[in-house]
Amino acid sequence: MNQDSSINIKKVIGTLYTIGALFIVTYIVTLSINLNEKSAATAGSIGDTIGGLANPFIGSMGVIVTFLAFWVQFQEMKDNVMI
Repeated sequence: MNQDSSINIKKVIGTLYTIGALFIVTYIVTLSINLNEKSAATAGSIGDTIGGLANPFIGSMGVIVTFLAFWVQFQEMKDNVMI
């Protein structure tokens, strides 16, 4: 495996960690907000909207990471096959 592809994988993993950290910070900030019954209903619909918008991105990241895992395995198998 060459150096260039390992650097790209490190960038992808770093980006995924950064996005995950942003979600965690958002979650902690959301927990710190005091809600009453009226604002809780509004917050619920806002949370549903955020979840509906975030889930495709989270799912796409899972697909990309799975593809990268298979791609690395494919490259290693191709390099180690004795023909």
